[in-house]
Amino acid sequence: MWVNDIGAKPEKGALVFPEILKGAETTDEKHRRIQQENQNVRKRLHMICKDIFGWEE
Repeated sequence: MWVNDIGAKPEKGALVFPEILKGAETTDEKHRRIQQENQNVRKRLHMICKDIFGWEE
């Protein structure tokens, strides 16, 4: 899967993954949604490192 397949159309100054914000309008809402997505990515990377590569913390 490539960024071109899942990301938004490339435009200068635009978000690559606008769906992450899920309609958030305030700075606080945007911050919370971005924080949640970052946490999701961390968890997935941790699982990959542990389960596939056999790496432990």
